[in-house]
Amino acid sequence: METLDGEQRNPECCNIIGDGTFCNGKHDSHDPELFEVQTRRCDNLAKWYELGLRPSLSSSSLMNLKAHQSKDEDLFEVDVDDLEILLGRSYQAQDERNANLPPHPLGEFEEKLKVAISTIEDAGNGLFALDKIPKGAIVCNYTGYRHDYQSQKRLLDRAYVLKLQNGWPKFDRRNDGFVDALPCKDVLARFINDPRDEQKCNVKFEQIREPGVWHCPVVALRDIEAGEELFINYGPRYWSESRMIGG
Repeated sequence: METLDGEQRNPECCNIIGDGTFCNGKHDSHDPELFEVQTRRCDNLAKWYELGLRPSLSSSSLMNLKAHQSKDEDLFEVDVDDLEILLGRSYQAQDERNANLPPHPLGEFEEKLKVAISTIEDAGNGLFALDKIPKGAIVCNYTGYRHDYQSQKRLLDRAYVLKLQNGWPKFDRRNDGFVDALPCKDVLARFINDPRDEQKCNVKFEQIREPGVWHCPVVALRDIEAGEELFINYGPRYWSESRMIGG
């Protein structure tokens, strides 16, 4: 049996802050203004690579100027785009943004969950309810490092990658983003196992089909009693093709 995680979670790394968000210990270093600039650079480079659309560096595009200043001048100096360099620069931009992510929103029962050895043999850790959880509740949220289609393909381990439905224009699946919870040990949803039996599943992924949303709620399918292990269906592609959660 494969598992989402084989490591013990360190509860000392888990921080819950007063505005209902969750932090992995890096909240103090998150720079919102820098994050906005980093996001613009990521979006621009992705469109440049995918569509050949060079971002404007005119005086009316101050955010673009700020996003690419001292980083991408060499790309603008040539008339013919080098796609390999452009793709590599896009990866670099996303790595920099992932080091400066904001805290993600908490589910309703994030504080009522416990990581412990799974009841599934050889599955490593699992996630358990410490209190009763009602049907329909948002138990926790699945999130992680942010990727586009190209950057998630380069990941050596895609077992924690979840495809979202946050494309723009709305409902355009070609532009959906991906989150990778592998580097984010404090994303509790990453510890939920798939029992390989849909009848045993008591939670599900419930996608938010809105642009700019970078988490996926995990919702209770029925009332869950205290002490129960949470089980979710990863989807057939996880086990057969892409090794992507919810792919």
